[in-house]
Amino acid sequence: MAQNLHTGAAAPDRERVVEAILDLLRSVLGADGSAVTEDAKLFDELGLDSTGVLDLMLQLEDALGIEFDTDNLQLEHFGSVRTLADYVMAETGE
Repeated sequence: MAQNLHTGAAAPDRERVVEAILDLLRSVLGADGSAVTEDAKLFDELGLDSTGVLDLMLQLEDALGIEFDTDNLQLEHFGSVRTLADYVMAETGE
């Protein structure tokens, strides 16, 4: 389960998580904004690779103020923005 880096701070809501993922994907991948949607396939459509996954997760931790337990990460969590947001929400206990 993800740990909140800001003691006492509330877990992020889903809308904030989705927006953070979308913004970071645009930045990490240099992707066209219109191509990055909640249903976009991260590897097949957006070209995410293993280096991008690491960069994305580190920046996501910073953006949301949480720390992920990487033992729980699986390839299926990176199917789409939606599946990644689902993973983040599950990890934050929401």
